[in-house]
Amino acid sequence: EFRRVLFRSGLPGLLAWIGILLAPFLFFAREARQAAGHDHARYVLALAGMLIPLSYFGFSLTDTMFWSVKPSMFYALMVFILMGLCLNQKDKFGN
Repeated sequence: EFRRVLFRSGLPGLLAWIGILLAPFLFFAREARQAAGHDHARYVLALAGMLIPLSYFGFSLTDTMFWSVKPSMFYALMVFILMGLCLNQKDKFGN
């Protein structure tokens, strides 16, 4: 997918695609670091959230995931639901 994104939308498109995958991964990595050792539920949610962008990156090596609406909507839905659950868990325990 790297070459296809770069070919169709140029460097800005490639940077946007990388950002779409990297921003949620970094958010969940920070949440996992903060929750490690004292908030098990938030830690598990953060790990699940890290797996979504990582999986989409891995799948994108052999297939174009974001050119169809269904995988794009599933990605956005899962990322936003897991972000919301992480933030709710964070507010619940005040960490």
